[in-house]
Amino acid sequence: MIESLNHWGADSINTRGFGNISMSHLMRYNTPDSLHDQQPISIQDNSLSIVADARLDNREQLLKLLDLCCANPNNISDAQIILTSYQRWDTLCVNYFLGDFAFSIWDKQKRRLFCARDHMGCKPLYYYIDSKQFVFSSEIKSISKLPFVNGDINESWLAYSLCLLTKDKTSTFFKNIQALEPAHTLTIENGKLKKNKFWQLTYEKELVLSNEQEYVEALREKIKESVECRLRSCYPIGSELSGGLDSSFVSALAFSQSTQSFHCFSHVQSANDKRRYFPFKDEEKYISMLCDYIQLPPNNRHQITMEGKGAFDIIHKISRLHNSPALPTQTLYSSGLFEAARETGCRTLLTGFGGDHLVSSYGDGVYSDMIHRNQWGSLWREILDLSKQRRTSVMRHFLSVVLQELYPSFYNSLQKLRGSPPKAITWNSEKARLCIQREFADKHNLPNLLTSNYLYQTHGCVRDRELRKVTSPMLLTRLENGGLFASSYGIDYRHPLLDIRLLEFCLSLPSYLKQKGGVRRYLFRKSMTGVVPIEIQYREDKARHSVPTAISQFTEDKNVLLKSIKNLDSTSTLSRYVNVEKVLKYLEDFAPTEQPKIPLRAIAFSYMIGQHLAKQEHF
Repeated sequence: MIESLNHWGADSINTRGFGNISMSHLMRYNTPDSLHDQQPISIQDNSLSIVADARLDNREQLLKLLDLCCANPNNISDAQIILTSYQRWDTLCVNYFLGDFAFSIWDKQKRRLFCARDHMGCKPLYYYIDSKQFVFSSEIKSISKLPFVNGDINESWLAYSLCLLTKDKTSTFFKNIQALEPAHTLTIENGKLKKNKFWQLTYEKELVLSNEQEYVEALREKIKESVECRLRSCYPIGSELSGGLDSSFVSALAFSQSTQSFHCFSHVQSANDKRRYFPFKDEEKYISMLCDYIQLPPNNRHQITMEGKGAFDIIHKISRLHNSPALPTQTLYSSGLFEAARETGCRTLLTGFGGDHLVSSYGDGVYSDMIHRNQWGSLWREILDLSKQRRTSVMRHFLSVVLQELYPSFYNSLQKLRGSPPKAITWNSEKARLCIQREFADKHNLPNLLTSNYLYQTHGCVRDRELRKVTSPMLLTRLENGGLFASSYGIDYRHPLLDIRLLEFCLSLPSYLKQKGGVRRYLFRKSMTGVVPIEIQYREDKARHSVPTAISQFTEDKNVLLKSIKNLDSTSTLSRYVNVEKVLKYLEDFAPTEQPKIPLRAIAFSYMIGQHLAKQEHF
């Protein structure tokens, strides 16, 4: 089991047994305290033992609370702090932790196994249980390869994934392997498994400050704090820089606060690819602008083109990492970026991912808030400002907003008459149907669920929409898959804009500060003043894709994928789940000289399914 996890070059590997309990740990040195960490760790004559993948962001506070202060705090690892916290507060210890963590503690005296996963799910924890045994791991692969674990497919998970959706926060490709939900603990005691939720992102009351500038300064300080606590490392720090608001702000703050060598890594198209692919564009202009502004040394700027490299090998690597098909996310095309980060010695990579879910949200729903608060004057002024910027009809925009909020059925009827596509994903939209076999979709009631907007809701106030986005299963999928892919290159992915203190703060902000004077993401933009160039701070023309090299990667391997999918269709039961005819047509019609309309992720996922089925049926 432990061998299958070491795909990234562990610095140390240890296994210890405690009767019928066995714990193994693979260590990747990164933070100063990790250099002294030898897990599994035991205290009290082996009565308490732990394995953990953790980074605690409130170490100093915990060291004081636990009376663990010493001359060199770095001699005390995060895992030791967690274990001592359990010794002091029992299972309530999780209420004291901030950061990213997944851990398991064996309590010999109580005959209890206690597991926990961090608030947002940045660190995964999977498990298998039957009447005789319980197995947990940070990766699905190590569990699925065990001889006593049945490899039956979770067809419900598969159906949702073929529509590029995530069913829930616990299901996996394997019917008998589950994920522990974020912000949950799992306890096995007296032969019983019990799960408990220890935290939930909620809105309690609106934050009231004296003036707008106080809000700006408070938000900037919260973001600085969330970035700074993720810079703890003995190695060079890297940051993904796409040129957009989120990554630019994170990169600029990280560079100004980092005590280690700092590097920025960006996806751009090569000069040759820019001539070949039209009208696709990258963010090179804004990437260079930000690097110049913060005076990042030229040798610390890394632009990844992926020229001449295809997607086929990367799709295979994703399958091997999971030992199963995995719903591809944007990190599928980031292998070159991770390789570059590894070559510079970086073991930490910051990302702005997740920011626009809440912290830098666009303020969708602000009109709804104004209407239901009878703030008609504010609504009119806001629409007037936005219409002036976009040079659209004020009255048409105003009526559209009012009808959509107060008379949704009538508004939808008008939209249908005008031939406008529905905003929500429905079964009638191409995005929903993608490559799934219709009979398979009907079996799992997907058409009805999609049409009833069960999964994607586009109504409600600002806070309701933000909560739905930042707690969605899809965001969790991206965290899990992105984190695993990065770790395969020895990289620890860190997400400053998903810090729970920052999320709770932003959820309490007045909604009118999310969009004001026709400026979307208003307060977030204001908090960037002086940190990034004004051209980036108020830009509205972000390129559609953060990874523009995806098109060239698929173009390189289009024919390989066509041939491989045809072969898989003839040698496996792929057509039971996938509309292979549609997949092949997507690929055959793919024209790299145009903005691509083919669902690249769905095609990659379809291939992975066929590959897994062929492997199963062969054996």
